[in-house]
Amino acid sequence: MRHVTGNLGILAAAFLVTIFVCFNAETERVVEVACEVPVSYVNVPDSLVLVGSPPEKLEVRAVFNRKFWQTEPDYLSAEVDLSHMRRGTQRVSATAEAVRVPPNRKARVLEVLAPDPILLTFEPKVSKRVPVVPLAEGAPADGYALFGAPTAEPARAVLTGPEGTIAGIDAVRTVPVSLSGATEDVRRFQPIDLRGHALVAGEPSEVEVLFDIERVEERSLRRRPIRITERDRVDAEPEAIDLVVRGPAAAIGMIQEIRVRLLLDASSLPYGEHRFVGEVSPGNRIHLFQPTVDMPGRGGAGEGAAPPELMGQIQNLPESVVLVDFSPKHFTMRRRGR
Repeated sequence: MRHVTGNLGILAAAFLVTIFVCFNAETERVVEVACEVPVSYVNVPDSLVLVGSPPEKLEVRAVFNRKFWQTEPDYLSAEVDLSHMRRGTQRVSATAEAVRVPPNRKARVLEVLAPDPILLTFEPKVSKRVPVVPLAEGAPADGYALFGAPTAEPARAVLTGPEGTIAGIDAVRTVPVSLSGATEDVRRFQPIDLRGHALVAGEPSEVEVLFDIERVEERSLRRRPIRITERDRVDAEPEAIDLVVRGPAAAIGMIQEIRVRLLLDASSLPYGEHRFVGEVSPGNRIHLFQPTVDMPGRGGAGEGAAPPELMGQIQNLPESVVLVDFSPKHFTMRRRGR
């Protein structure tokens, strides 16, 4: 009994050795597999850009030992040399030698299955200098506004990329700057936004942008004259109006009140007397219209005719100042003679 017990350790050791040998033999067994490997494209000539969507993976047929395949399947990768490419669409064949395999003589790639051939398109690489447009989002705090156009320094960037893409870019924007709640100038270094053009590079890649934030004020301009395009034949009542304008404090202070006036285009005014109601129109203009058509015999346009409308422009206001109101709102216009 003691003799049998003494052999148990030897038997156990022999059993473990047998298991190890069998397992190792199984993992060392060579297997043939079809798999995908990532591919990169190298040595593109400096004068060209690879465009489109080239394949990101190659399907290959390879042989490996089972242990490697189970533990290091991501070791494989491929590189395709493009040093001899030319402009246009080229056919490239990837060979088994282009696939990197582990330093093991039992591991090798037999062939590239697909795509075969690889179709790659190249465009000339060109450069172009374009304006940089600062972009903002959000609004300044209540009572404040953006004064004038934002600026970028430098004001232009050099874009480099595929000829077809660069030709369609006339300006480049910055990544938006938040103006939300701003009460003073906003100055930032911002990247130029090329997110829609993955193959385009910009130099510089970022610029300094400035947004001039000003306090907003209103100002009343009293008794500003009405000038009519056909003054010698048309009379207007009233001859002057009061204006209320709004804008950044600096711009409001720049207004030369004596130069501000309403220039009214009366070229379409029919003969006779006409009464109009006025309203503020975009672009610092005043729109004069008739709520109803004048009846025949009262100097009107006649039954069935469209009522006349006139348009006037407030002149000599700074660009950032807008007309918000005026008075009076009722006008009488007379065209003399026939």
